[in-house]
Amino acid sequence: RQAIEAVYAFARRGDDLADGNLSGEDRAREFARYRRSLDACYAPDGSAASAELASDPVLSALTLAVRTFPIPRQRFEELIQGFEMDARLDTGAACFETFEDLEHYCYLVAGTIGLMAIEIFGYRNPRTPDYARSLGTALQLVNILRDLESDARRGRIYLPRQDLARFAVTPQAIEAAALARTCALNALAAAASVTGGPTGIRRIVKVTGFVASAPDFTAQAQVGNG
Repeated sequence: RQAIEAVYAFARRGDDLADGNLSGEDRAREFARYRRSLDACYAPDGSAASAELASDPVLSALTLAVRTFPIPRQRFEELIQGFEMDARLDTGAACFETFEDLEHYCYLVAGTIGLMAIEIFGYRNPRTPDYARSLGTALQLVNILRDLESDARRGRIYLPRQDLARFAVTPQAIEAAALARTCALNALAAAASVTGGPTGIRRIVKVTGFVASAPDFTAQAQVGNG
């Protein structure tokens, strides 16, 4: 349990770094520091890098985990590459052209976690790594669909360009829908505070048609798909 918690805590740091509001230069510097902390976890016992871990409980726990279980460092490196892809999405410097591109991203940020987890839990079936990788990818795809609008609000579009074109949906349509729904929800929250709750909200929606007017990119896709 301590080992899997250590892997999660270290991964959480990288995820928070990718999702933070740092400038590109500061984020690159922090990712470099993040990699160096991983190097320290894999450094030989007694080395200068290893000695620095004592002040960081997460890194101390991760060091114990990678010395106890056969977790390849490459899995962490791939995970970090996935976080860096997230960060590049914020700048428009990265996007996914095909589903295969998206699938590779899903492997980096989630399939790798599955492969690390099975080394901790242990396994005997030789197909277990394939299952762990596929399960991680599937769960990440679910996360992408769940967070479609919240990601779009910060400019991140994970859906492949080929699939968007196939259904005649533009990234701008997704972003517009996300913004409109956010405005609608904010308006409803404000309405609830001044009109007496749900009854007042229904009255405002009926009069203004505000929620109904929010762009619906799924409807656009149906039209575009004939």
